[in-house]
Amino acid sequence: MGTKKHKTEQIVSILRQFEVEMASGKKLVGICKTVGISINTYYKWKQNYGGNEIPRSKLRGIVLYPHNKRLFAFYWYWCRC
Repeated sequence: MGTKKHKTEQIVSILRQFEVEMASGKKLVGICKTVGISINTYYKWKQNYGGNEIPRSKLRGIVLYPHNKRLFAFYWYWCRC
């Protein structure tokens, strides 16, 4: 398995670029050639990252689950020096 060439933020921005260029009337094949990815990669990215949405991998670090809230409150109380 190869290494990742693009980071999550780059993939989301590329997908936004795709939407803008397709709205202006360009074909998918031409956009893929200019960006340097295959059509299969485009559809895989669109399925995983969904275009304008924030990826779930990013949301998981932002959302504080109930057990994390308690730990954070405990840490904040004892380590606020």
